Amino acid sequence: MTSHGMYPPSWNHHGRSILLRSTDAVRWSLVSEIWRGEGNDEADLGWLPDRRMLATARLEVTPDRTLGNRDASTLLATAAPPYESWTYHKSRVTPLDGPALFAYDGRIYAVARYQAGPRSVFTRLGGTFSRKRTSLFLVEPERLVRLSDLPSAGDTSYAGVVLKDGALFASYYTSEIRRDYPWILGMVLPTRIRMTQVPLDRLAGLAREKAGLKEAASPR
Repeated sequence: MTSHGMYPPSWNHHGRSILLRSTDAVRWSLVSEIWRGEGNDEADLGWLPDRRMLATARLEVTPDRTLGNRDASTLLATAAPPYESWTYHKSRVTPLDGPALFAYDGRIYAVARYQAGPRSVFTRLGGTFSRKRTSLFLVEPERLVRLSDLPSAGDTSYAGVVLKDGALFASYYTSEIRRDYPWILGMVLPTRIRMTQVPLDRLAGLAREKAGLKEAASPR
């Protein structure tokens, strides 16, 4: 369960993400619908310093299509308390697959899957012949900024994250990192669990460099 008793589940058949509230993780009530359509699933959320909620969702348009879809994207949705009305933007940097969002120094970051390489008829966003990475992202209300790739290839991502002692610890699975297998091969080949440690001050510095940020949004 995410903090503040809020959780953003997605339908197992794709297509709808909602916001639920609970005080005991047993009984849940509907707060609002985040997004409907475009095959959306794999939603996650975080809180901005001004108490707005920032949610992401993977928009495949046509879910599980072998060649993907050129209009696939990441949904960026924000809502102020009581989180019943949402404002939307989309990013075509990549569909944010299996994201783990976390907040640090007034900003929201994600560890998630990234589609690397050129986009073509066989490597549209979400296409199974494309190359994949587990990557670090800066997540903002109107844009998604890829910061760096973690050692990964083939079928990869679905991270767990912990912030401890000034570092980000991220666990994720990946195919053999010495071979850049297409995603479709990675799905049937063996994978391993890896863990990466990233100093948080280095992460913040990378965000400033890649995203053109001058200073933190607010002290932590």
